[in-house]
Amino acid sequence: MYTQCPDCEIAFKVTADVLKQAAGKVRCGSCGNVFNALLYLTEQMPKQPTPKTVGADLSELRPEITNADDGFTSTIIIPEKGAEEKALEDSGDKSQNADESDNNRISIIAGVVALVLILIVQFMHQSREALATIPAFSNTVGQVYRVLGRPVQPSWDITGWRFEITKGNIEDEEALTVYSRLGNNSDGPLPYPLINISLTDRFKEPIGSQILDPNEYLPTNLDPRKLVKPGNTFNAVITIKLATEDATGFKLNVCYRLSDRRLRCAIDDFK
Repeated sequence: MYTQCPDCEIAFKVTADVLKQAAGKVRCGSCGNVFNALLYLTEQMPKQPTPKTVGADLSELRPEITNADDGFTSTIIIPEKGAEEKALEDSGDKSQNADESDNNRISIIAGVVALVLILIVQFMHQSREALATIPAFSNTVGQVYRVLGRPVQPSWDITGWRFEITKGNIEDEEALTVYSRLGNNSDGPLPYPLINISLTDRFKEPIGSQILDPNEYLPTNLDPRKLVKPGNTFNAVITIKLATEDATGFKLNVCYRLSDRRLRCAIDDFK
């Protein structure tokens, strides 16, 4: 069967499959005119325009099929897409672009969140000793370090302690008893410190020292495991036996013990 473009009069061979698409509505592969191929169907080859007209716009023709029987080169008729089909294609392209944009946005957000988390973890690790003085950190993140076998030693402000009142008394030349009141002058709570007492002779030279844990100098009504709030004070009673009669004086220092058993004291060169 044949059909003919009513504008340029170019004839085309058609099949039933082509005519079924879009109910016979097609676009001419030569001039681009859209027409109903069913209205121009014929069993005989229609009269063709002059060869000059036929070959004038061959560069713009659709894909062609050569008919070996009659030597006539016919252009395939391409069914015209309807407005709904075009709208669906445009909608699909926009949806795909929107999905790609959403995926890119999600990837960027995920990357930023991951970077922020890495920076937070890095900061927490570098500041773990200072953060360990905060109970919330010590009871959560500090537990993780302990499980890993690397417990964090809190960086307590040992310089925050002050000896406010101190007096000593030698009893029967065999023991020295020191009464002292210590105050927490730091900005945060502090655990009870170790007290280092150094005995001196009449030339102020050290002749012996002793380190006491909180349970050795605190009265029984105080819990050595609790923290001392900023601005609070407590009384310490220190009693040590004198190993020599040369002891005529004493000096006091406060310290915290580190995880490697070393001492970190308020006075570094204390003797």
